[in-house]
Amino acid sequence: MSSLFGIEPALPPPTSAPLLQLVLSSAQQRDLALALVNEVYNAPRDSRLNQDQILWCQRLSKALPPDPIPVSIDDPLHYLRAWVGPILWQRLRLRFARQRVLELEQHPRLADTHSRLDTLWKATIWRATATSIDDVQRAPREKSEHVLRPQD
Repeated sequence: MSSLFGIEPALPPPTSAPLLQLVLSSAQQRDLALALVNEVYNAPRDSRLNQDQILWCQRLSKALPPDPIPVSIDDPLHYLRAWVGPILWQRLRLRFARQRVLELEQHPRLADTHSRLDTLWKATIWRATATSIDDVQRAPREKSEHVLRPQD
């Protein structure tokens, strides 16, 4: 069964409380967290975020240590993949659309900028899960075509 999903048969390493919070969050909260990360790294001025959220992202971006590798990647899943590491990514990727994950995995994994990514993800997970329902509904939604399909 593990070979169908590309997961090595082993126990996953212990996870942090923020990562568990992300895994247990609603799809809307998870999508908001990804939109916030995208705003911090790429500042796309996406209308799906309200002005308060954009301002929060700008402030967080200024507070983070400089990124040693200036990368402009359109998909914030690249940063999630780099933050969690390969063993956890094998399982976490099942929460996202299959095509999106397959396209992402065509690119090399980002270099380890763990202190920046750790601060970024902890802050955005906190913000996304502490946000009111009205704010979460403005976040972009991912298509429901999940990776978890053994027939593919």
